[in-house]
Parts: sequence; C-alpha cells; structure tokens
Amino acid sequence: MKAEGWRMRQSVRAVVRIAPTDASFVVASVGGLAEAEDRIITPAIQAWLITLAGGSINVPNADGTMGSRPTHVLDFMEHRDFISTQLERVLKEEGAKAGVTMKEVRLLEPYFPPELLLPRKRQQLANALVDSFKDERKAQRERIETERERATANEQAYLVKAQIEKQRKQQLADAAIEEGRGTKGKMLLTAEGQQAQADVLGKDRVMQLQLLDRLLGYFDRHPEVLTEMAKHAHKFVPQVQVNSGEGGGLDLTSAAAVLGGIVGRQGSGQPAATPAKSVPLPPRQP
Repeated sequence: MKAEGWRMRQSVRAVVRIAPTDASFVVASVGGLAEAEDRIITPAIQAWLITLAGGSINVPNADGTMGSRPTHVLDFMEHRDFISTQLERVLKEEGAKAGVTMKEVRLLEPYFPPELLLPRKRQQLANALVDSFKDERKAQRERIETERERATANEQAYLVKAQIEKQRKQQLADAAIEEGRGTKGKMLLTAEGQQAQADVLGKDRVMQLQLLDRLLGYFDRHPEVLTEMAKHAHKFVPQVQVNSGEGGGLDLTSAAAVLGGIVGRQGSGQPAATPAKSVPLPPRQP
C-alpha cells in the first residue's frame, strides 16, 4: 500500500474463532476456516488499511481531544494502538456477517523505505547530540561550581578576616557619623548660648570674655609659658632707681623723679616700659 506517495508494507496478526453453533453457517457460506480467512478476513484487512493510508485517521490532538486529519506514513509507527483498535472494530463487524468471531487484532512490524527513515534518524541523532551537549555544559558548570567552592573553602580564613574588617570599618564609619552629629549639635547649642550671652552682655564684652577664656585655657595647657613670663616680668615693668646722696637721705629731686615717672605713665594711659633711670643727688651743703 501507499501513504503520502511512499510504498510500505504492514503485517497484521488476527486471532479468529468459529463458534460450534455457527459452523454450519460458515461451511454453507464460505466453506471452512481457511476459506473464511482468505475470502473474508484478509480482504477486509487489506481494504481497510489501503483506505486508511489514503484517507484520514482519528488521533488525539495536543489538547487531548480526538481529531481527524490526513494519514501520514509514519502514523503506522507512531499511532499503532489507535490503528489496531479501529481495525479490530471493523473486522469484528465483517466477521460477524460470515459467522466468524474476531478475538484479537495486532499490527506487526511495518516496513518503510530506508530513505524515508533517514531524516528521522538524522533528527534523532541531532537531538541526541543536543542532549549530550547540554549534559556536558551542565557537567562543566558543576565542575566550575565545585572548583569555586573548593577555592572559597581554601580562602575561608582570609574571607572571614576580610568580612570582619569590613564590619569594623562600617561600625567606625557609623561611629564617626554619630560623633559628627554630636559635634554639630554641640556647636549649635554653643552658638545659641553665645548669641544669648551677646544679647545680654553685648558683643564686645562677650568677645573679651572669650579671649580671656582662650588665654586661660592656653596657660592651663602650657604652664611653662606662664612660668617663663613670671621669670622675665621685670623686663615689662618700668623701674626708677633713686640714688641717695652722701648723707644717705632723700631730697626733693629724687621724689620729683619718682612722681614724674608715675604721672607720665598715667597721662599716656599706657604702662610704657622705660629703662631704669639713675638720678644722682647733689652733695649736701655744709
């Protein structure tokens, strides 16, 4: 028979039985069992298969429902169960007409031209190669993952140390941020207090107090500077040396020199540092 222009052969195995009650009818109609096989069963099988090969077939669709479509030559290999079921139903109807009971119908190995199966074999080979490549790729990925895990395990100590260091730096950064916020708040509060102090005492007075506070703070941090200033204080204080005369007493000239120095400093308003003066006294008259 031919299907889609391809010549093929399909072997069928059929099990038939003639009931004793139907024996006389079979003998009268066709003769014996061999005659029933040659005249009824075999022609019915051949006629139905040829009609199926050139017609349509009912097979399940992709959604599971049954549908009719033109018969393909490979349906005799891919849908053998459906063809066997339909053929058995047809043979039971034809056998019942002659008194023959069909017990079983099975499709045997079909024969297809080699060139028909070549594309299918190449497709199967290509699919097998694709599956093989996928398995190899999967094996490569697993090997890479294994090597990565092994390398990670070997460097676990360094990774843990780096993780701890990262957490420590993060904590230091957070602490610095909080410290900056605290410093900002302190400066804002200090500025508000200074503004309130300036509103009460005046800006000039507040500036003088700040300078004095800074100066005292500097002396507190560097007491050696205050010590050195105390050692050399005589260089910054004006002095007046008065020498007595021959009799050891003071006269009006010496007193005038002392008072002149005091009055001069008060008149200028600044404690101007002047070098020590020696005022000689005139000799006392006999």
